[in-house]
Amino acid sequence: MGNTLPEPHTEDGLPDWAIGVLVAAIVVTILWFVLLIALIIYLMFKRGDDEGPKRYQPPTTLTVPEPIVTTTEVQAKPPVEPSSSPTPPVAAIATTLKPPTPTQDDTMEVVVEQSGDELELPTSSVARPISIAVTAGPREASTELKSGDFHLKVDDSTAGDDGEPVVSSTTTFHVTSDEPPPQSKYESGGEELEDDDSPSGSASGKDGALVGMVLSRPVTIRQLGATLREPGYLESEFRKLPANIVNPDDIPPGAEKKNRYSNVLPTTKTRVPLTIQFARPNSDYINANFVRGYRNHPKQYIATQGPMENTIEDFWRMIWEHNCEVIVMATNFQERGIDKCVRYWPAQGSEEYGALEVTNEQQSTHFNFNTTVLSLKNLDTSETRTIHHYRLTCWPAQGVPTTTQPITGSLQEIKMADSAGPAVVHCSAGIGRTGVLIALDIGIQALLQGDETVDVLRVVSTLRQDRAGAVLTRDQYRFVHQALYDIAREIGK
Repeated sequence: MGNTLPEPHTEDGLPDWAIGVLVAAIVVTILWFVLLIALIIYLMFKRGDDEGPKRYQPPTTLTVPEPIVTTTEVQAKPPVEPSSSPTPPVAAIATTLKPPTPTQDDTMEVVVEQSGDELELPTSSVARPISIAVTAGPREASTELKSGDFHLKVDDSTAGDDGEPVVSSTTTFHVTSDEPPPQSKYESGGEELEDDDSPSGSASGKDGALVGMVLSRPVTIRQLGATLREPGYLESEFRKLPANIVNPDDIPPGAEKKNRYSNVLPTTKTRVPLTIQFARPNSDYINANFVRGYRNHPKQYIATQGPMENTIEDFWRMIWEHNCEVIVMATNFQERGIDKCVRYWPAQGSEEYGALEVTNEQQSTHFNFNTTVLSLKNLDTSETRTIHHYRLTCWPAQGVPTTTQPITGSLQEIKMADSAGPAVVHCSAGIGRTGVLIALDIGIQALLQGDETVDVLRVVSTLRQDRAGAVLTRDQYRFVHQALYDIAREIGK
């Protein structure tokens, strides 16, 4: 009998060797998948390290950023009585400052000013956490502590390897006095200004005690949009703005009749001077201020009130003496039966104002403003200059425009920054609409220059240092934000 082959396997299922191969394949697949995930995670972290620290990007759900400047208030103690010793009297700010710990996104700077003079803080007084008592230097004329005298920024620094302070964050404190704020009404002949010319909240200085401060809140365009959508945020921020109202005692005696409104006064440090004329008291005075422009360009603008009958000659002397080429007018001669500004240029032909002759050379009407080309001649020297006068027709008698494009479009056509001398801007009081136009012109320049952020809070705060009370109402403050947001979207920001 010969050998026989084994019977074939007839049981159900895979043979053992096939099952082993299948299990091994599954295990290898899982291992490869795990290795692939690990490699992806490694590459992501490596790429982040190579790129360095990221700039802050707003989250998908946008939140309104808080101002860099805190709202901590420093209450100034009553002034020290004058001393008989030769040492000048000192007005002291003795309250200890304890700001919150700054975040890594803050920037910091230290400046202490009194009446424009910088006072340095000793480095040893600056440490983390901050606890500083600041004493301001002596006043020249008086120990009386007035609102607006002190501007305090505290530097939160740590020492570097060389012993020098390393700036890490900024906190600004609002320094006030116990003195009650000036009268809150803006008056003309004892009557309050109408509607958008009347102050609200901190414009009068009564809500808070922020004086002489430059506040700051730079935001991206997306954050600016979120700010506009946040109910009540801009209104609250507006109330914190210092008004920097001018003390009437700072105005030369007898110059009151040259002010259209008794409480709308020019800031002393930036007041536009005129040449003194013989036997004419206060001939050097005009209710007008130099205003800084984009990136603090000095004397970019002159903010002034609408001329009155007794100030037309002063107005044209200012135009001549300061080489102004552009005038922007943001008011009508009358609004709702109230005189706002006199006509200070000839409707046709020529008129003389003192030693200057103004000639109406050409007029044209645009959709949102009227243009007049004027010839300004000095009758003493026969020198002649060309002045471009723009009168906005798109600002309503009450409130603010319902849309922003007429104003921003007009400003883009006018191009005040191209003027060789300061561009003169006025409404009636020279603070409300005037402030809006200047703030917008600065913001538009920033956007067109490619700035990645806008900082309306800083612009208006700085503007109010130069022209007290500028951007007078909450609606005007919101309008500036809305206008810059609209134009940023228009140019693709």
